[in-house]
Amino acid sequence: MGTRLFSSATYHSRNGSFVNSSYTSGSDEHVSLVGPGHPEPVETVISLNTCNCDPLIKIDDIPLSRDSRSSLYDSVYCGENGDTHFLVETPDSKLECRGSHSRQSSTSSVSDFRPTVRNYPEEKLKTLLALGFLFVGLFCTTLALAFVHDRLPDGPPLPDVVFSLVPQWDYGLAMSEYLLMLCVYPTIILMAFHRHRWIVFRRVFVIVGLLYLGRSITMLVTAVPVANTHYFCQPKMNITGPSTILLRAWTLLSGFGMSINGKHYYCGDYIYSGHTCMLVLSALIYGEYLPRKGWIAKALRIFFYSCSTLGVILVSISRGHYTVDIVIAYVVTTVVFWIYHTICAHPQLKAFSQNNHLSRMWWFRFVIFFEENVPDGKLPLRYNYPFPWPKRCINLKWDYME
Repeated sequence: MGTRLFSSATYHSRNGSFVNSSYTSGSDEHVSLVGPGHPEPVETVISLNTCNCDPLIKIDDIPLSRDSRSSLYDSVYCGENGDTHFLVETPDSKLECRGSHSRQSSTSSVSDFRPTVRNYPEEKLKTLLALGFLFVGLFCTTLALAFVHDRLPDGPPLPDVVFSLVPQWDYGLAMSEYLLMLCVYPTIILMAFHRHRWIVFRRVFVIVGLLYLGRSITMLVTAVPVANTHYFCQPKMNITGPSTILLRAWTLLSGFGMSINGKHYYCGDYIYSGHTCMLVLSALIYGEYLPRKGWIAKALRIFFYSCSTLGVILVSISRGHYTVDIVIAYVVTTVVFWIYHTICAHPQLKAFSQNNHLSRMWWFRFVIFFEENVPDGKLPLRYNYPFPWPKRCINLKWDYME
């Protein structure tokens, strides 16, 4: 049997502090903190049992629920040589109890003992603001395409390595859009079932808004010839007024920017590929918010990764985009996604400082505003049923520890 640590801490509600603590380690270990001078205090006992770093936490000999226990798992970790560590952060100090195979004893002192429970606020208003930012990015992209359509240069497609090596398949664009829907719609379901869904939706809204806002700029500054000469493009107009631009933008928005809806007959949205952005983003969301353990999760991950990859390939061979559009879209999407989540996970990166070069990005303040109340670290993989009906499903919950 592996080394097992049993630790208990007695918190005196009269003064809310402890004077000393001690423990001995071995096959059965015990840690206690006692406040002398209080013969009959009102007290709460918090116990931690671990066997090979599999913690069981109790308060007053009552095991914590899964929700409460998972919020304290971050305080338990394994060190070198099989050591077990239990770390509790307090306002003024840190209490760390260590257990190992060798027998020893030690004494330390703390001024307070208040176990920290992480709180993930929903902040629905911020999520609605992020959704508004998403619509702004989409609207700017459609306006840019409606304007660029009349400025599109005539002539043959630009030289492209993939175009010269792979034969053109016009139906590939429609197939890629079906794969796009197959990847995106389950992504929405995954985010809806996440217990911290408001935080996840808020992050995705901001990222998509950034991607499409940047896409509107690149489309405006550089116009390239049509890549697929078989694709129908609406005839150009010599004079394009604001009303025409707005009508085109509304037509594009009503068709969700996809050709299979029959409303994407304006050309010029090449640099960079919106199809690739959404396909890659859906794969990144599955990688971040889908459990890594279990054969079902692994099978789903492989399936959606394959669909995303195949969708990007079909965009290229259908001549829906130049290869450079796809490469830029992949780089921009992955960089924005990983930078955003890296800032969220590390508190030192949320501060403006000379050493934090990420704080110099123009959208850094967006991250700070939307993530200021979210605890640091990766969001726990917790899921529950999001709808109020049927009632028998309301209490369904799934927690994954990784």
